[in-house]
Amino acid sequence: MGTSLAESMGDAANLARSGNDSEAIDSYLSVLEIDSENATAWYCLGVLYARTNNLDKAVRAFEKSDMIMPNHPPTVANLAYLLADSDPLGASKYARSAIVTISDDDTLSSIAEYSEPSEQKRVFIEARQIDDTDG
Repeated sequence: MGTSLAESMGDAANLARSGNDSEAIDSYLSVLEIDSENATAWYCLGVLYARTNNLDKAVRAFEKSDMIMPNHPPTVANLAYLLADSDPLGASKYARSAIVTISDDDTLSSIAEYSEPSEQKRVFIEARQIDDTDG
């Protein structure tokens, strides 16, 4: 493991590129022990968690990255994809932010179009007893 933050980030990235996801996750967690506000480390951790199917952890990592560096297009795009089923309104918000820069992604555009279903109001014209003459 490198001695500087930059070297540690480089080591973690190399581990991720070589497919050593578990070691890469540990390396990014070590970076975050030194600099908990490192948006890149949180983002990369989100990617690795998603890649290893730890989706709740991926969402939390991407959300942390988004708090530090708001509206980073790949971060909000990943959040849109990850939340599309469990939180469609939240996913839509993230997707709308992402498509400003990532405009050629049809799925992202579809997620962005989601909106709260409107409730139809029911109006009762008359309330009275129903009898046999009503047909």
